[in-house]
Amino acid sequence: MDANKRTPWRLVICTLEIARLIATVRPRVIVSTGAAPGLIAILLGRLVGAKAVWVDIFGLVERMTLSGRLVKPFADVHLVQWPHLAKPDGPHYRGSLL
Repeated sequence: MDANKRTPWRLVICTLEIARLIATVRPRVIVSTGAAPGLIAILLGRLVGAKAVWVDIFGLVERMTLSGRLVKPFADVHLVQWPHLAKPDGPHYRGSLL
């Protein structure tokens, strides 16, 4: 189920669905292109030792997404798709349109 900060009740259901999936699959790496469900997956995935790759969405040009700002301490690789959003300590820019 998709969810965001404007649908907190859906975030609860989404979190339970992702927790069940992660407990079943036990991923070694989680790759997300942004949004709240990806952030939840990375946070829960870290509990089972999964590495995390975050690619902030291409559509937001002026600033990072809220999820992109929150995931920074948890992502092993943190990328943005606009060079002016990159910072020396991350997120990093490695090319356009990944």
